[in-house]
Amino acid sequence: MELSNDEEIYISKNINLVINKLRSYQSYNGGIKYWPGAKRTNDWVTNYTGHFMLEAEKKGYSLPINFKENWIRYQQKTAGNWTPYSEDFRGYQRNSDMVQAYRLFTLAIANKALPGAMNRLKELPKISIQARWLLAAAYTINGQIEAAKEIISDASTFFDDYKGSYYYYGSELRDEAIVLLTLSLMDEKDKALPVMQKISKNLNSSSWYSTQTTAFGLIALSTFIGEKDKTTDLIEYSYSINNETEKRIKSLYAASHIDMDVGNEKSGKVNITNTGKNILYAQLTLSGTPITGDTVFEQNHLKISVEYKYMNNNKIDISKISQGTDFKAEISITNPGTLGYYENMALTQIFPSGWEIINMRLSDSFSSQTKSIPTYQDIRDDRIYTFFNLGKSKTFVVFLNATYQGKFYLPSVSCEAMYDNNISARVPGKWVEVVEAGE
Repeated sequence: MELSNDEEIYISKNINLVINKLRSYQSYNGGIKYWPGAKRTNDWVTNYTGHFMLEAEKKGYSLPINFKENWIRYQQKTAGNWTPYSEDFRGYQRNSDMVQAYRLFTLAIANKALPGAMNRLKELPKISIQARWLLAAAYTINGQIEAAKEIISDASTFFDDYKGSYYYYGSELRDEAIVLLTLSLMDEKDKALPVMQKISKNLNSSSWYSTQTTAFGLIALSTFIGEKDKTTDLIEYSYSINNETEKRIKSLYAASHIDMDVGNEKSGKVNITNTGKNILYAQLTLSGTPITGDTVFEQNHLKISVEYKYMNNNKIDISKISQGTDFKAEISITNPGTLGYYENMALTQIFPSGWEIINMRLSDSFSSQTKSIPTYQDIRDDRIYTFFNLGKSKTFVVFLNATYQGKFYLPSVSCEAMYDNNISARVPGKWVEVVEAGE
Protein backbone atom coordinates (compact mmCIF):
# COMPACT_ATOMS: atom_id res chain seq x y z
CA MET A 1 0.00 0.00 0.00
CA GLU A 2 1.23 3.47 -0.82
CA LEU A 3 2.15 5.37 2.34
CA SER A 4 2.43 9.08 2.87
CA ASN A 5 5.53 10.59 4.46
CA ASP A 6 3.58 11.14 7.69
CA GLU A 7 2.51 7.48 7.77
CA GLU A 8 6.06 6.26 7.17
CA ILE A 9 7.33 8.49 9.98
CA TYR A 10 4.56 7.24 12.28
CA ILE A 11 5.40 3.59 11.60
CA SER A 12 9.13 4.12 12.08
CA LYS A 13 8.56 6.06 15.30
CA ASN A 14 6.39 3.32 16.78
CA ILE A 15 8.77 0.51 15.93
CA ASN A 16 11.73 2.38 17.38
CA LEU A 17 9.75 3.11 20.55
CA VAL A 18 8.98 -0.58 20.98
CA ILE A 19 12.58 -1.61 20.31
CA ASN A 20 13.90 0.80 22.94
CA LYS A 21 11.22 -0.13 25.46
CA LEU A 22 11.91 -3.86 25.12
CA ARG A 23 15.51 -3.23 26.14
CA SER A 24 14.27 -2.65 29.71
CA TYR A 25 12.65 -6.11 29.75
CA GLN A 26 15.96 -7.94 29.19
CA SER A 27 17.44 -9.60 32.25
CA TYR A 28 21.15 -9.70 33.07
CA ASN A 29 21.33 -13.24 31.64
CA GLY A 30 19.93 -12.16 28.26
CA GLY A 31 16.42 -13.58 28.69
CA ILE A 32 13.29 -11.44 28.51
CA LYS A 33 10.84 -10.84 31.34
CA TYR A 34 7.08 -10.61 30.82
CA TRP A 35 6.83 -7.47 32.98
CA PRO A 36 9.40 -4.75 33.76
CA GLY A 37 11.01 -5.43 37.11
CA ALA A 38 9.95 -9.10 37.18
CA LYS A 39 12.36 -11.54 38.80
CA ARG A 40 11.87 -14.39 36.33
CA THR A 41 12.51 -14.52 32.61
CA ASN A 42 9.80 -16.01 30.42
CA ASP A 43 11.10 -18.36 27.75
CA TRP A 44 8.17 -17.96 25.36
CA VAL A 45 8.36 -14.18 25.66
CA THR A 46 12.13 -14.39 25.13
CA ASN A 47 11.48 -16.19 21.84
CA TYR A 48 8.67 -13.84 20.81
CA THR A 49 10.59 -10.66 21.63
CA GLY A 50 13.73 -11.91 19.92
CA HIS A 51 11.69 -12.87 16.86
CA PHE A 52 10.35 -9.31 16.66
CA MET A 53 13.81 -7.80 17.09
CA LEU A 54 15.27 -9.97 14.34
CA GLU A 55 12.47 -9.09 11.93
CA ALA A 56 12.92 -5.39 12.74
CA GLU A 57 16.65 -5.68 12.14
CA LYS A 58 16.00 -7.24 8.73
CA LYS A 59 13.92 -4.16 7.88
CA GLY A 60 16.87 -1.89 8.69
CA TYR A 61 16.12 -0.92 12.29
CA SER A 62 19.00 -0.67 14.75
CA LEU A 63 18.85 -2.79 17.90
CA PRO A 64 20.11 -1.64 21.33
CA ILE A 65 23.81 -2.28 21.98
CA ASN A 66 24.46 -5.86 23.17
CA PHE A 67 20.76 -6.76 23.16
CA LYS A 68 21.06 -9.29 20.36
CA GLU A 69 24.36 -10.75 21.57
CA ASN A 70 23.05 -11.30 25.10
CA TRP A 71 19.78 -12.72 23.78
CA ILE A 72 21.63 -15.21 21.53
CA ARG A 73 23.81 -16.30 24.44
CA TYR A 74 20.72 -16.98 26.57
CA GLN A 75 18.96 -18.83 23.75
CA GLN A 76 21.93 -21.05 23.00
CA LYS A 77 22.54 -21.93 26.65
CA THR A 78 18.86 -22.65 27.31
CA ALA A 79 18.53 -24.72 24.14
CA GLY A 80 21.56 -26.80 25.12
CA ASN A 81 20.23 -27.44 28.66
CA TRP A 82 16.67 -28.16 27.55
CA THR A 83 14.76 -31.24 28.70
CA PRO A 84 11.31 -32.37 27.46
CA TYR A 85 9.54 -31.38 30.68
CA SER A 86 10.03 -28.30 32.80
CA GLU A 87 8.38 -26.78 35.88
CA ASP A 88 6.50 -23.51 35.81
CA PHE A 89 6.54 -20.96 38.64
CA ARG A 90 4.01 -23.02 40.63
CA GLY A 91 5.94 -26.27 40.24
CA TYR A 92 3.61 -27.75 37.60
CA GLN A 93 5.14 -29.90 34.89
CA ARG A 94 4.68 -28.59 31.35
CA ASN A 95 5.63 -30.20 28.07
CA SER A 96 7.94 -27.57 26.63
CA ASP A 97 8.72 -28.99 23.19
CA MET A 98 6.95 -26.09 21.49
CA VAL A 99 8.95 -23.42 23.32
CA GLN A 100 12.16 -25.31 22.45
CA ALA A 101 11.15 -25.51 18.78
CA TYR A 102 10.38 -21.79 18.73
CA ARG A 103 13.72 -21.12 20.41
CA LEU A 104 15.57 -23.12 17.75
CA PHE A 105 13.59 -21.35 15.03
CA THR A 106 14.62 -17.90 16.31
CA LEU A 107 18.25 -19.00 16.54
CA ALA A 108 18.06 -20.13 12.91
CA ILE A 109 16.72 -16.68 11.92
CA ALA A 110 19.72 -15.15 13.74
CA ASN A 111 22.08 -17.42 11.75
CA LYS A 112 23.02 -19.20 14.98
CA ALA A 113 21.27 -22.53 14.37
CA LEU A 114 22.04 -25.45 16.69
CA PRO A 115 21.82 -28.61 14.53
CA GLY A 116 22.53 -30.90 17.49
CA ALA A 117 19.64 -29.51 19.55
CA MET A 118 17.41 -29.58 16.49
CA ASN A 119 18.17 -33.24 15.88
CA ARG A 120 17.53 -34.15 19.54
CA LEU A 121 14.12 -32.52 19.39
CA LYS A 122 13.37 -34.18 16.05
CA GLU A 123 13.95 -37.62 17.55
CA LEU A 124 11.76 -36.95 20.57
CA PRO A 125 8.83 -39.40 20.77
CA LYS A 126 5.33 -37.86 20.63
CA ILE A 127 6.51 -34.37 19.74
CA SER A 128 3.51 -32.02 19.49
CA ILE A 129 2.26 -31.01 16.03
CA GLN A 130 2.90 -27.32 16.72
CA ALA A 131 6.50 -28.07 17.70
CA ARG A 132 6.97 -30.11 14.52
CA TRP A 133 5.93 -27.18 12.35
CA LEU A 134 8.22 -24.73 14.14
CA LEU A 135 11.11 -27.18 14.01
CA ALA A 136 10.52 -27.71 10.29
CA ALA A 137 10.76 -23.95 9.85
CA ALA A 138 14.11 -23.96 11.70
CA TYR A 139 15.44 -26.72 9.44
CA THR A 140 14.23 -24.85 6.36
CA ILE A 141 16.00 -21.63 7.32
CA ASN A 142 19.12 -23.69 8.03
CA GLY A 143 18.98 -25.08 4.48
CA GLN A 144 17.91 -28.63 5.45
CA ILE A 145 14.74 -28.86 3.36
CA GLU A 146 14.55 -32.66 3.27
CA ALA A 147 14.69 -32.88 7.06
CA ALA A 148 11.95 -30.25 7.25
CA LYS A 149 9.73 -32.20 4.85
CA GLU A 150 10.26 -35.40 6.84
CA ILE A 151 9.13 -33.77 10.08
CA ILE A 152 5.82 -32.49 8.70
CA SER A 153 5.15 -35.26 6.17
CA ASP A 154 2.00 -36.44 7.99
CA ALA A 155 1.28 -33.34 10.09
CA SER A 156 -2.12 -31.69 9.91
CA THR A 157 -2.29 -28.16 8.54
CA PHE A 158 -5.48 -27.27 10.45
CA PHE A 159 -6.39 -27.45 14.14
CA ASP A 160 -10.18 -27.81 14.17
CA ASP A 161 -10.11 -29.80 17.42
CA TYR A 162 -7.71 -27.38 19.08
CA LYS A 163 -5.68 -28.69 22.00
CA GLY A 164 -2.90 -26.16 22.19
CA SER A 165 -1.24 -24.90 25.35
CA TYR A 166 -2.62 -21.73 26.91
CA TYR A 167 0.78 -21.34 28.55
CA TYR A 168 2.19 -20.48 25.12
CA TYR A 169 -0.62 -18.01 24.30
CA GLY A 170 -1.89 -20.24 21.51
CA SER A 171 -5.11 -20.49 19.56
CA GLU A 172 -6.33 -22.44 16.57
CA LEU A 173 -5.61 -19.54 14.22
CA ARG A 174 -2.24 -18.67 15.80
CA ASP A 175 -0.96 -22.20 15.31
CA GLU A 176 -2.34 -22.37 11.77
CA ALA A 177 -0.38 -19.17 11.11
CA ILE A 178 2.75 -21.07 12.21
CA VAL A 179 1.84 -23.71 9.63
CA LEU A 180 1.44 -21.05 6.94
CA LEU A 181 4.73 -19.40 7.92
CA THR A 182 6.57 -22.74 7.66
CA LEU A 183 5.01 -23.73 4.32
CA SER A 184 5.79 -20.27 2.92
CA LEU A 185 9.43 -20.56 3.97
CA MET A 186 9.53 -24.00 2.29
CA ASP A 187 7.96 -22.49 -0.85
CA GLU A 188 5.10 -24.99 -0.64
CA LYS A 189 2.61 -22.42 -1.96
CA ASP A 190 0.00 -24.92 -3.22
CA LYS A 191 -0.20 -26.64 0.15
CA ALA A 192 -0.17 -23.28 1.93
CA LEU A 193 -2.95 -21.69 -0.16
CA PRO A 194 -5.99 -23.06 1.75
CA VAL A 195 -4.34 -22.16 5.07
CA MET A 196 -3.63 -18.66 3.80
CA GLN A 197 -7.25 -18.25 2.66
CA LYS A 198 -8.61 -19.28 6.06
CA ILE A 199 -6.26 -16.97 7.98
CA SER A 200 -6.95 -14.05 5.66
CA LYS A 201 -10.71 -14.52 5.96
CA ASN A 202 -10.57 -14.72 9.75
CA LEU A 203 -8.29 -11.72 10.22
CA ASN A 204 -10.61 -9.72 7.98
CA SER A 205 -13.61 -10.58 10.16
CA SER A 206 -14.86 -8.76 13.25
CA SER A 207 -13.85 -11.65 15.54
CA TRP A 208 -11.71 -11.09 18.63
CA TYR A 209 -8.06 -12.19 18.35
CA SER A 210 -5.19 -11.93 20.79
CA THR A 211 -2.01 -10.03 19.98
CA GLN A 212 -0.18 -13.33 19.44
CA THR A 213 -2.76 -14.56 16.94
CA THR A 214 -2.78 -11.28 15.04
CA ALA A 215 1.02 -10.97 14.97
CA PHE A 216 1.65 -14.52 13.76
CA GLY A 217 -1.18 -14.23 11.25
CA LEU A 218 0.22 -11.05 9.73
CA ILE A 219 3.83 -12.21 9.52
CA ALA A 220 2.73 -15.52 8.00
CA LEU A 221 0.64 -13.74 5.37
CA SER A 222 3.46 -11.32 4.54
CA THR A 223 5.90 -14.23 4.19
CA PHE A 224 3.46 -16.04 1.89
CA ILE A 225 3.09 -12.93 -0.30
CA GLY A 226 6.83 -12.22 -0.27
CA GLU A 227 8.67 -9.07 -1.23
CA LYS A 228 7.04 -7.78 -4.41
CA ASP A 229 7.59 -4.74 -6.54
CA LYS A 230 4.74 -2.46 -7.46
CA THR A 231 2.11 -4.10 -9.61
CA THR A 232 2.17 -3.21 -13.31
CA ASP A 233 -1.62 -2.90 -13.25
CA LEU A 234 -2.66 0.63 -12.48
CA ILE A 235 -5.40 1.35 -9.91
CA GLU A 236 -7.60 4.17 -11.13
CA TYR A 237 -10.72 5.50 -9.46
CA SER A 238 -12.50 8.67 -8.52
CA TYR A 239 -14.46 9.53 -5.39
CA SER A 240 -16.54 12.30 -3.89
CA ILE A 241 -18.00 12.96 -0.43
CA ASN A 242 -21.54 14.33 -0.16
CA ASN A 243 -21.51 15.19 -3.88
CA GLU A 244 -18.62 17.62 -3.46
CA THR A 245 -15.86 18.02 -6.04
CA GLU A 246 -14.79 14.68 -7.46
CA LYS A 247 -11.17 13.65 -6.94
CA ARG A 248 -9.22 11.24 -9.15
CA ILE A 249 -6.69 8.71 -7.82
CA LYS A 250 -4.02 6.73 -9.68
CA SER A 251 -1.67 4.28 -7.99
CA LEU A 252 0.83 1.56 -8.92
CA TYR A 253 0.27 -0.23 -5.61
CA ALA A 254 -2.13 -3.09 -4.91
CA ALA A 255 -4.07 -1.06 -2.34
CA SER A 256 -4.99 2.58 -1.90
CA HIS A 257 -6.53 4.32 1.08
CA ILE A 258 -7.87 7.79 1.76
CA ASP A 259 -8.56 9.54 5.06
CA MET A 260 -11.92 11.31 4.96
CA ASP A 261 -12.83 13.68 7.77
CA VAL A 262 -16.62 13.87 7.98
CA GLY A 263 -16.63 16.03 11.12
CA ASN A 264 -19.85 15.86 13.13
CA GLU A 265 -22.06 14.86 10.23
CA LYS A 266 -24.65 12.28 11.25
CA SER A 267 -25.16 11.05 7.71
CA GLY A 268 -23.50 11.34 4.34
CA LYS A 269 -22.70 9.67 1.05
CA VAL A 270 -19.46 8.51 -0.54
CA ASN A 271 -19.41 7.91 -4.30
CA ILE A 272 -16.66 5.75 -5.79
CA THR A 273 -16.20 5.15 -9.53
CA ASN A 274 -13.75 2.63 -10.97
CA THR A 275 -12.13 4.43 -13.90
CA GLY A 276 -9.55 1.70 -14.58
CA LYS A 277 -9.61 -1.78 -16.12
CA ASN A 278 -9.12 -3.85 -12.94
CA ILE A 279 -11.74 -4.99 -10.45
CA LEU A 280 -11.61 -2.91 -7.27
CA TYR A 281 -12.93 -3.80 -3.83
CA ALA A 282 -14.07 -0.85 -1.74
CA GLN A 283 -14.32 -0.77 2.03
CA LEU A 284 -15.54 2.11 4.20
CA THR A 285 -14.38 2.19 7.82
CA LEU A 286 -15.92 4.63 10.28
CA SER A 287 -14.42 5.50 13.67
CA GLY A 288 -15.41 7.89 16.41
CA THR A 289 -15.93 8.43 20.12
CA PRO A 290 -18.85 6.49 21.65
CA ILE A 291 -21.50 8.38 23.58
CA THR A 292 -21.12 8.57 27.35
CA GLY A 293 -23.26 6.18 29.37
CA ASP A 294 -21.98 2.59 29.48
CA THR A 295 -24.78 0.90 31.42
CA VAL A 296 -24.04 -2.74 30.60
CA PHE A 297 -23.23 -5.13 33.45
CA GLU A 298 -21.37 -8.20 32.24
CA GLN A 299 -20.08 -11.45 33.79
CA ASN A 300 -18.61 -14.19 31.58
CA HIS A 301 -16.96 -16.95 33.64
CA LEU A 302 -15.81 -14.16 35.95
CA LYS A 303 -17.33 -12.10 38.77
CA ILE A 304 -16.42 -8.54 39.65
CA SER A 305 -17.62 -6.12 42.31
CA VAL A 306 -16.53 -2.60 43.26
CA GLU A 307 -16.95 -0.92 46.64
CA TYR A 308 -15.99 2.66 47.51
CA LYS A 309 -15.06 3.39 51.13
CA TYR A 310 -13.68 6.10 53.37
CA MET A 311 -10.23 5.40 54.75
CA ASN A 312 -11.89 4.08 57.95
CA ASN A 313 -13.68 1.45 55.80
CA ASN A 314 -17.14 3.04 56.06
CA LYS A 315 -18.93 3.03 52.70
CA ILE A 316 -19.06 6.28 50.74
CA ASP A 317 -21.67 7.47 48.24
CA ILE A 318 -19.54 8.40 45.23
CA SER A 319 -22.41 10.15 43.46
CA LYS A 320 -21.54 13.23 45.56
CA ILE A 321 -18.19 13.61 47.38
CA SER A 322 -16.80 16.60 49.24
CA GLN A 323 -13.72 18.16 47.71
CA GLY A 324 -10.49 17.08 49.43
CA THR A 325 -11.87 13.71 50.61
CA ASP A 326 -9.49 10.75 50.62
CA PHE A 327 -11.23 7.46 49.86
CA LYS A 328 -10.55 4.11 48.25
CA ALA A 329 -11.96 1.72 45.67
CA GLU A 330 -11.89 -2.00 46.47
CA ILE A 331 -12.27 -4.18 43.38
CA SER A 332 -12.91 -7.87 44.02
CA ILE A 333 -12.38 -10.38 41.19
CA THR A 334 -13.68 -13.94 41.64
CA ASN A 335 -13.05 -17.04 39.54
CA PRO A 336 -16.23 -19.18 39.63
CA GLY A 337 -14.14 -22.25 38.79
CA THR A 338 -15.83 -23.06 35.49
CA LEU A 339 -12.64 -22.89 33.41
CA GLY A 340 -9.93 -23.68 35.95
CA TYR A 341 -6.98 -21.46 36.89
CA TYR A 342 -6.82 -18.11 35.05
CA GLU A 343 -3.55 -16.62 33.84
CA ASN A 344 -2.75 -13.19 32.40
CA MET A 345 -5.80 -11.31 33.67
CA ALA A 346 -6.08 -7.57 33.02
CA LEU A 347 -8.11 -5.16 35.17
CA THR A 348 -8.79 -1.71 33.69
CA GLN A 349 -9.90 1.23 35.85
CA ILE A 350 -10.34 4.71 34.41
CA PHE A 351 -11.25 7.46 36.85
CA PRO A 352 -13.14 10.74 36.36
CA SER A 353 -11.03 13.84 35.84
CA GLY A 354 -12.26 15.30 39.15
CA TRP A 355 -10.53 12.50 41.07
CA GLU A 356 -6.81 11.97 41.48
CA ILE A 357 -5.05 8.66 42.04
CA ILE A 358 -2.90 8.47 45.15
CA ASN A 359 0.09 6.40 44.11
CA MET A 360 0.50 3.99 47.03
CA ARG A 361 3.94 2.97 45.77
CA LEU A 362 5.23 6.43 46.74
CA SER A 363 4.12 6.12 50.35
CA ASP A 364 4.20 3.42 53.03
CA SER A 365 1.19 4.87 54.88
CA PHE A 366 -1.34 2.89 52.81
CA SER A 367 0.46 -0.46 52.81
CA SER A 368 -1.60 -1.80 55.73
CA GLN A 369 -4.78 -1.43 53.67
CA THR A 370 -3.41 -3.18 50.61
CA LYS A 371 -5.00 -6.58 50.01
CA SER A 372 -3.93 -8.66 46.98
CA ILE A 373 -0.59 -8.02 45.28
CA PRO A 374 -0.71 -7.90 41.46
CA THR A 375 1.86 -9.40 39.13
CA TYR A 376 2.31 -5.96 37.58
CA GLN A 377 0.54 -2.62 37.82
CA ASP A 378 0.73 0.35 35.45
CA ILE A 379 -0.40 3.56 37.19
CA ARG A 380 -1.05 6.56 34.96
CA ASP A 381 -2.58 10.01 35.48
CA ASP A 382 -6.22 8.97 35.16
CA ARG A 383 -6.16 5.17 35.04
CA ILE A 384 -4.66 1.99 36.43
CA TYR A 385 -4.00 -1.25 34.57
CA THR A 386 -3.59 -4.21 36.91
CA PHE A 387 -2.29 -7.59 35.71
CA PHE A 388 -2.49 -10.82 37.70
CA ASN A 389 -3.20 -14.55 37.73
CA LEU A 390 -6.37 -15.76 39.41
CA GLY A 391 -7.05 -18.89 41.42
CA LYS A 392 -10.17 -18.23 43.54
CA SER A 393 -10.38 -14.49 44.19
CA LYS A 394 -8.34 -11.33 44.61
CA THR A 395 -9.11 -7.83 45.86
CA PHE A 396 -7.19 -4.78 44.71
CA VAL A 397 -7.30 -1.44 46.48
CA VAL A 398 -6.89 1.96 44.80
CA PHE A 399 -6.54 5.12 46.88
CA LEU A 400 -8.19 8.27 45.53
CA ASN A 401 -8.77 11.92 46.32
CA ALA A 402 -11.74 14.08 45.29
CA THR A 403 -9.67 16.97 43.96
CA TYR A 404 -11.65 19.18 41.57
CA GLN A 405 -15.23 20.41 41.85
CA GLY A 406 -17.68 19.55 39.10
CA LYS A 407 -19.72 16.78 37.54
CA PHE A 408 -17.73 14.00 35.88
CA TYR A 409 -18.30 10.62 34.29
CA LEU A 410 -16.84 7.52 35.92
CA PRO A 411 -16.22 4.95 33.13
CA SER A 412 -16.93 1.26 33.57
CA VAL A 413 -14.52 -1.03 35.43
CA SER A 414 -13.60 -4.06 33.34
CA CYS A 415 -11.55 -7.21 33.75
CA GLU A 416 -10.67 -9.81 31.13
CA ALA A 417 -8.27 -12.59 30.24
CA MET A 418 -5.69 -11.16 27.86
CA TYR A 419 -5.63 -14.27 25.66
CA ASP A 420 -9.16 -15.66 26.07
CA ASN A 421 -12.19 -13.51 25.27
CA ASN A 422 -14.50 -16.07 26.92
CA ILE A 423 -13.45 -14.67 30.30
CA SER A 424 -14.55 -11.12 31.09
CA ALA A 425 -16.59 -9.00 33.46
CA ARG A 426 -17.64 -5.36 33.64
CA VAL A 427 -19.30 -2.97 36.09
CA PRO A 428 -21.10 -0.11 34.29
CA GLY A 429 -20.07 3.53 34.61
CA LYS A 430 -22.02 6.38 36.20
CA TRP A 431 -22.02 10.15 36.77
CA VAL A 432 -20.31 11.44 39.92
CA GLU A 433 -19.96 14.88 41.46
CA VAL A 434 -17.31 16.61 43.56
CA VAL A 435 -18.80 19.41 45.65
CA GLU A 436 -17.42 22.07 47.95
CA ALA A 437 -16.69 20.77 51.44
CA GLY A 438 -19.66 21.26 53.74
CA GLU A 439 -22.37 21.08 51.05
